[in-house]
Amino acid sequence: MYFSKYFCGWIISFYSIFSIYLCFIYFKKKSIESNVSLVICFGIFFGSSLSSYLTGSYIESLVIFLILLRFNINNQYYKLIIDCLITLIKSYYFLIILPLIILEKNYLKNKIYYFLSLLFLFGFFKIFTFVGSVNFVQTLPFNFNLRFIITGFGVIFTSTIPFLLILVGFQRSTLVKLFFILLFIIFISTIPFWHGQAPGGRYLISTLIIFLPEFVRAILILKKNKFLSKFLTVVILLTIFHLPALEFRNTNIVNFENSVVSKKIVTEPASDRDLNSFPYHDLLFQNAIFANLILYHKIFNNKKTIFFENRSFQIRDVYPMTGLQRLIFIKKNKYEYFTKIELNYLSKYILLLELFYYFLLITFLSFFVRAFFKIGLFK
Repeated sequence: MYFSKYFCGWIISFYSIFSIYLCFIYFKKKSIESNVSLVICFGIFFGSSLSSYLTGSYIESLVIFLILLRFNINNQYYKLIIDCLITLIKSYYFLIILPLIILEKNYLKNKIYYFLSLLFLFGFFKIFTFVGSVNFVQTLPFNFNLRFIITGFGVIFTSTIPFLLILVGFQRSTLVKLFFILLFIIFISTIPFWHGQAPGGRYLISTLIIFLPEFVRAILILKKNKFLSKFLTVVILLTIFHLPALEFRNTNIVNFENSVVSKKIVTEPASDRDLNSFPYHDLLFQNAIFANLILYHKIFNNKKTIFFENRSFQIRDVYPMTGLQRLIFIKKNKYEYFTKIELNYLSKYILLLELFYYFLLITFLSFFVRAFFKIGLFK
């Protein structure tokens, strides 16, 4: 059972990996240098709250993949299929697809065709799930809430690199996107589980990719004004600072507090709907700060107890999120998640897994250093 869930997580992780590739290809098509494209792509996905998608937890990674695929193709019928798929995955992403349709440079009849097709799909989906929808709407508090934007837990402070790119690359079409993003925020902020167990709110951060043209424009503006090297310095520093967040996710704090890794009793549904389940206003709860704090104590004091407002947990109860580190963590702490046969098999390769993990980490950092030297940051 554990291995089946483990490999399902790997499949979802691959969506994010392919998304990085598609982002890189899009930048290349826009005549941006390979080294710059590589650094920005890594910054967007590893240096922001989008890094939580790389560990195979959220189906929204497929939404990001489809949006990036949409940007990389020209065939209108393929785009329509992608739009339908996104709407079927999560119907409220209909609001995010609409600005992309409106801004398409094609004939008006194609826009109407797109709109009516998606509207029909959205309506059919809602009618099909009418009973469930009515019960769901009746439970909504309709309490407009912007904590996932303005606090340390919010999208601005957890996804600073994409936010800066949008700010610099702002253009008229950005206003159209922001209008629909606002409508999306109004809807998402009314539901108790708006955060979706992800820093920055997993439903909101999935929408950042629709600003891909703004990212390109920002890079070109920065290059024209000879500020690109300084910006890339900020990107590399923020990305390295965010790397521990790949392993130690702040939204698992309820599980850490309840020692679920040893007790094997998860209370996600309760915490998912509890607006006070996370210490939003604690600066140390920002995803990168939180992860670096955990990493420090993992190295120097694994028995320490950490306090965040009304919550506390022991460092030893904090489990990693990446597939390789999770296997290593389970084996080293002798948790009974495997049969004896599986455990014996894993024991034979545990050293190899550790070496492979650190090889990937060193390789990743080497790519950054190599790219920066080529760009000329250290000249």
